[in-house]
Amino acid sequence: MRKLYFILFTFTLLSVNNLFSQRTISATLDSNKILIGQQLVLHLMASFPAQDTLYWPSFSDSIGNFEIVNKSRIDTSYDNNNITTKIIRQNIVITAFDTGYFPVPPIQFHFNDTIVETDPLLIQVVSVPVDTSKGIYDIKEPYQVPFSLLSWIKRYKYWIGGSAAIVAILTALILWLIYRKPKAKIIVKPKKPKIPAHKIALKKLKDIDHQKLWQHNKVKLYHSSVSEIIREYLELRFNIIALESTTPEIMSAVQSLSIGEEQKEKLKQILTLSDFVKFAKANPLPNENEQCLKDAVAFVKSTILKEPKQNG
Repeated sequence: MRKLYFILFTFTLLSVNNLFSQRTISATLDSNKILIGQQLVLHLMASFPAQDTLYWPSFSDSIGNFEIVNKSRIDTSYDNNNITTKIIRQNIVITAFDTGYFPVPPIQFHFNDTIVETDPLLIQVVSVPVDTSKGIYDIKEPYQVPFSLLSWIKRYKYWIGGSAAIVAILTALILWLIYRKPKAKIIVKPKKPKIPAHKIALKKLKDIDHQKLWQHNKVKLYHSSVSEIIREYLELRFNIIALESTTPEIMSAVQSLSIGEEQKEKLKQILTLSDFVKFAKANPLPNENEQCLKDAVAFVKSTILKEPKQNG
C-alpha cells in the first residue's frame, strides 16, 4: 500500500513540474543604452500550454520611468513543433526624457493558477553629445518652401471652387437682367433747321401790328417792343451786342457794317423814337407810329442775309 502511494505522489509531482516547465515568459530589449528621447522596443513573449488561461498584462501610458510611444497588437500563434503550445507576443515602443540608469520593472503575467514575473531590465539613458570645439551658430532661418501653383490649387481647391461658382452665378444673373429687359428704342429727333434772323424779326413785327397796341393807347409798349425786336435782329444777323447797348453805342457799331446809309438812318430813327417815348414820355402822332413799324420792316428786308446758291 505504501508503495502505491509513493508511485502516485511521484507521478503527481512530475506532472506539476512538467506543467510549469512548459510555461515560458520573457521581456527583452533591442539595446540597454539609448540617447535621451530615443525610442526603444520592448519585446514581450509568453509560451504556455494551449489549455491554460493567460491574462495578458495591460499598460496605460508608461512603464516605470519610460513613456510608452506605441503598442503593437497582441499576436497569438502556435508552436510549429507542438500545436498544444500557444505563443503570444507584443512589442512596446518606449522612450525616456531623463538621463541616468532606469529599470524596466518586472512585468507580471497572470495565469489561471499562478502569477509569473519577468526579470527587471536596466537601461542607461545618456544625453546627446555636444561638440564644444566648434563655435555657437545662429539659429537657421525658416525654410522657405518654394511656391507651386499646383500645390496651392490643391490646398485651396474648395475655396477656389466655391468662389468660382459664386462668380459664375453672379455673372449669369447680371447677364440675365441685362438681356431680359427690352432695350429702349432710341428715337432720334430730327434737328430743326435754324430759323433765319429776318424771319423771326418779320413774324414778331407782324404780330405787333396785329395787336394794335398804339391804337389802344399802349404807345410805350408798342415802341419798346419794336425797338427790342430790331435789337434782337441786330444780334442774330450781325453778331453785335444790341439788347444791352444804348442807341449811340449801337449806331457806332453799325458804322462798320456793309449796309447802306438809308438803312442806317432808318435804324437810327426807330431807336431814337423809342428812346423818346420810353424816357421822355413823348407821344408820337399816329402817322409816326405807323411809319416806325414800316421803317422796321423795311430795315429787316433790306438787310436779309442772302444764302449762297447751290450749284447743280
